[in-house]
Amino acid sequence: DAALVLAAAVGRKLLGNKKATAANAVAEFVKEMNRAAQVLGFRNSHFENPDGYHAPNHYSCPADLAKIAALALDEPAIARCMGLQKDRVTFVSGETLVWENTNRLLNPESEYYCPDAVGMKTGYTGSAGYCLMAAFGERPLVVGIFGAQEPLTRYENAQALYNAWLQISEQPDIQMPLAHGAVEQ
Repeated sequence: DAALVLAAAVGRKLLGNKKATAANAVAEFVKEMNRAAQVLGFRNSHFENPDGYHAPNHYSCPADLAKIAALALDEPAIARCMGLQKDRVTFVSGETLVWENTNRLLNPESEYYCPDAVGMKTGYTGSAGYCLMAAFGERPLVVGIFGAQEPLTRYENAQALYNAWLQISEQPDIQMPLAHGAVEQ
């Protein structure tokens, strides 16, 4: 919902029309989103909506998603929100909502909790399976898990990749890449 609201607001600014319909504004935002993706070098991505839900011509690849994750981490407000385990918001109306992050790596009460996790994004669609973009450490290592058949497998795999990276990174003669990805078969 938030992605659609933000896309409509930005789309109206792009159109220069505060009264544009939500559908037209979102379409304009998505058009700009695809243009920006090309400028940023995302060669294997095409977006049809701002929220990532499955659509016939909406796709990306692990390398492009890792680049998007790195860009998100570079934005302090986004990075802060991705790392929150829980947040409480009170609206002008007085209504209060509590949002809980579904990323179990951030929840100290979860068996998958990792104190080095700095957040990112969980996801699921029937076509994509259970997915997770996770980031660990001060100079974040981005880990992508895609196509897990069970929801908890994504956390197990992310932890395994991070632990392997920790072991390898302790060896001084090894150059470490900035991102890793895994696809469950």
